[in-house]
Amino acid sequence: MIAKLTVLLITAGAAVAQTAGRPEGLSARFTAGMALQYLDEPWVRVLGASVRIPLHGRFSLEPEFAAAGSVYRQWTVIPNLVVDLSDRRKRAVAYLIGGAGYFRELDTRIHYEREDWIWNAGVGVRVRAGKRVFVSPEFRIGDLARATVSIGYFF
Repeated sequence: MIAKLTVLLITAGAAVAQTAGRPEGLSARFTAGMALQYLDEPWVRVLGASVRIPLHGRFSLEPEFAAAGSVYRQWTVIPNLVVDLSDRRKRAVAYLIGGAGYFRELDTRIHYEREDWIWNAGVGVRVRAGKRVFVSPEFRIGDLARATVSIGYFF
């Protein structure tokens, strides 16, 4: 696990260095919503945070940490790739997002823990709510399907 997190941090650090001085800059966001962990379980709350790092053109890297569940508690770390479908300086920008990463799960009923890889892919819209603030509804499918709304800040 430490090796996986080290690779994620090194990758994010290199990407931050490449984005210095760009007009679209970095953004950070807090995410809240609902997730479907297993088909035979009810939807549960999910909370997360991420930093979007512009790479080249319409591509960005967005490392994310999220936690979901009550009976099945899951923590995920996923370095997502984001593709903006229009110019990111517009007020509303639709985007595709997806990635593969690491998750840890605890079944609180029987105290069973496991670690594995996780993937997700989805679509969202980032809407500026001011010069530096944005709101972003998003839907993803994968090992953890989720419908969320984020509030974020452009640096």
